[in-house]
Amino acid sequence: MSKKAAESGSRAAYIPTRVLIGHWVHSSEPEPNQHAVYGILSRDGKLRFKLVPETRDGRAVQGNYPPSRETWVIHEDIVFESYLSNLNRLGMKEYCRERGRQVEAGEKPGGPDNAANILKAVDKAEHLLRRPPPRRTYGGLGHAPRQQRRRRRWRRRR
Repeated sequence: MSKKAAESGSRAAYIPTRVLIGHWVHSSEPEPNQHAVYGILSRDGKLRFKLVPETRDGRAVQGNYPPSRETWVIHEDIVFESYLSNLNRLGMKEYCRERGRQVEAGEKPGGPDNAANILKAVDKAEHLLRRPPPRRTYGGLGHAPRQQRRRRRWRRRR
């Protein structure tokens, strides 16, 4: 836990935000009542999918909910919400990051700006996917293998 989080006493500073992304494929419940799946972006930037014993609107549901050690699900076991169907894993990660920022900024779950904020987050994720990846540079010092050769020679002279 960071010093800043310890001083503020806020658990939100070090607990990741859950973002609803869809429902579980293997749920035994009928369509509107299926188990919800949340995307959780950890502090180290890893995106994981958590199965919870509730519906997408927050009502409790038991059904065929697995034991606690099996609640992390893989990408293929999720039926994503319709607005997330065009996103790949990188886009999903950016969507969860942006939705987490919006929730931390004070958005209420059923608030009036909820739908607009979801669309903003999806647009931001799609924009990230459309833009070309950054060109890899090695600290602006030139080509990496050449730099490594120089370092090896310098180390041998010592």
